[in-house]
Amino acid sequence: MRYYIEKTKNAYESFWWLSDNLAPQWRKNRPPLESFSIVGDRLITYEDGLLFKTVCDELLLRHFMTDKSEANYTFWWLGIIGNESKRSEKIVHHFKYWKELEKDYDVHGFTSRIEEPIVVHEELGYIGVAEFDLNALPLAVEMMRGSSKTGCIVLKEKRENEASKEIMQIALAHEVELCSVFSFSNLIPALASRHYNTCLWKFYSTEEELCCFYRTTN
Repeated sequence: MRYYIEKTKNAYESFWWLSDNLAPQWRKNRPPLESFSIVGDRLITYEDGLLFKTVCDELLLRHFMTDKSEANYTFWWLGIIGNESKRSEKIVHHFKYWKELEKDYDVHGFTSRIEEPIVVHEELGYIGVAEFDLNALPLAVEMMRGSSKTGCIVLKEKRENEASKEIMQIALAHEVELCSVFSFSNLIPALASRHYNTCLWKFYSTEEELCCFYRTTN
């Protein structure tokens, strides 16, 4: 296993899946984006993947931490869950998003939780948003790696105005794909247009990549 860091001033030129799948409104007026990525290569075994995840934890904590061991950013988890198991609507309404997530993760450190129902191709689902601090960042990365198509980390500089409800509004206005997965190529610019940054996980053949997209300010 090896890893390396990539930085770019124009994320649209570096990530084909981002530029090729933009909706018409973003092709005409896309917010400028730069990126910071940690790429893991030659991940052959299960242990290689776990080692790369540990590397990402350490590098991200160092990247976001200030000299006071705090972050200059506010962090949120944004996720979506569908009803692929075709459970009854009553059960889906009971578990919603956060109860479902609690089956697999200890998310007690995620605060200001909100969730809203969605319907995708007649299938009921839920979108969840919650705030977390720097201590919970490794868990959020684990969750993101385990749900790379349905979850991401959203962040914003603390000096900016921020609110979980605003992120939820952006997510609800976003067109969700079949099987209740996010179209990140359009969610990322939608969040960036409101000055929110996004981190997500990508899987390739023998590679994994943690990508962070930042709204360019100058």
